[in-house]
Amino acid sequence: MNAFVSTSLNDVVGPVSHDVDLADLVFAFQSEALLALDTDGRIVRTNRAFDRLWGGKSESMPGRSAVELFPAHDQDRVRRWMKRLHDDGALTCPVAITRAGGRAIQVQLEWLPVPPGGWLMLRDHTLLGALEQQLSESELRFRSTFDYAAVGMAIVALPDGELLRCNDVLCNLLGHSQAGMRGRRYVDLLFADDRGPFLNAVARLARGSERQGLTLEQRCIAREGDIRWVLSSLAVLRSAFGQAQYLVVQLQDLTGRKDVERKLEESRQELQRLYAAMESVRENEQKRISRELHDELGQALTALKMDIAWLQARRDPGLAEDAREKLTRMLGLVDRTAEGIRRLAGALRPGVLDDFGLAAAAEWLVKEYEESAGVQVDLHLGQEEFALGDVVATAVFRILQEALTNIARHAQADRVAVRLVLEGEMLCLEVRDDGRGFDPEQAGLLESYGLLGMRERVKLLDGVIEINSEPGLGTRITVRVPATTVDPSEESS
Repeated sequence: MNAFVSTSLNDVVGPVSHDVDLADLVFAFQSEALLALDTDGRIVRTNRAFDRLWGGKSESMPGRSAVELFPAHDQDRVRRWMKRLHDDGALTCPVAITRAGGRAIQVQLEWLPVPPGGWLMLRDHTLLGALEQQLSESELRFRSTFDYAAVGMAIVALPDGELLRCNDVLCNLLGHSQAGMRGRRYVDLLFADDRGPFLNAVARLARGSERQGLTLEQRCIAREGDIRWVLSSLAVLRSAFGQAQYLVVQLQDLTGRKDVERKLEESRQELQRLYAAMESVRENEQKRISRELHDELGQALTALKMDIAWLQARRDPGLAEDAREKLTRMLGLVDRTAEGIRRLAGALRPGVLDDFGLAAAAEWLVKEYEESAGVQVDLHLGQEEFALGDVVATAVFRILQEALTNIARHAQADRVAVRLVLEGEMLCLEVRDDGRGFDPEQAGLLESYGLLGMRERVKLLDGVIEINSEPGLGTRITVRVPATTVDPSEESS
């Protein structure tokens, strides 16, 4: 309606209804369709807005009963409405009207008591009706989606946080009835430690800092006090002025998944403790065997060598030449056996590691690698010795040993660099080569076992390992572990 006619149009035209010029002006330029009627309900005149609504010229309208404009099945209802105007003041009536082209549209009739017989205003409700129908269908779809969703749903008022609506899935998840949930503050359903992050997320959404909504893993408190893990998806609905009015929360039950994750983590920790215990037992057993090989067999071979040497030194004239040659061969065999036992004992557990520490053991290992592989190694030690516990020293030594073994087997490198230093409270080992490199994601079975062993040793020490390699560009392995670490096998006992 324009500035001439408002919802209080009666107040405007009533006092001036005797001023014909002004009434004619209002009638002619009113934006809504108008019919001026006589006291018998016949049309006296129409305005331009009616022509547009009617869809044609209305010269034939004057003299016709206004009721004839409407379909036959609605005419009695319109007559009763017009009769009631003077009885109970029923000023509006929704009805259909058939336009000049034959198309029916929905209009709302409004009565304006302007003499002599009054004005009949026809408001086009076709668009409004369509919008109302769309709104009704949209609301039905929303209710169906909301109420029958497979996940929990909630609508929360902002900013007070009152829970306005929730579906049965959420009620069943938390063990409450609809009546028990309605009117509660949503944040009170959350575990105490999760309320702050939730409120911060809502504030960010309300400010518009997050455009696509937010997702949080949270804990809810069920009716019996049980903790239910949920994945909450948050979105804000805004008013026409952009103000955050409602928070829509979608909750997916994660309790079962969290239980599985917890059990998997417990199982992983148990396997890790078992691995640590097995490694400790294996290292101790290798240390024992290495000592026995070195001490008992080594001493026996030394005694045997001395006896053979004594026989050779006697130069008994009665000793045949072939016997002398046999003694010489036996002495060489004893030397080779002693050397093999020394290498075997060193491979099992180098005595230098226990006797002189990690730095000396690293020097020994590098020298062994250079002699066996024929590849020069640039060794950099940050200090002559590192004050380390047996667990850390053994683990780092084994990682270095595995890295050099992999280089010898696979890398085809010409140069290798080893760096062992202290960086604050962390011990850092870096092994680099200029070999053929590899794709860590596509490592072969044997290579992956070696890398897996390194990772497990580092994980036991709460350290980190980085493996950087590309085909043709060599490999760099960097390990950082705390210089002081509790023995995992002792920790679990």
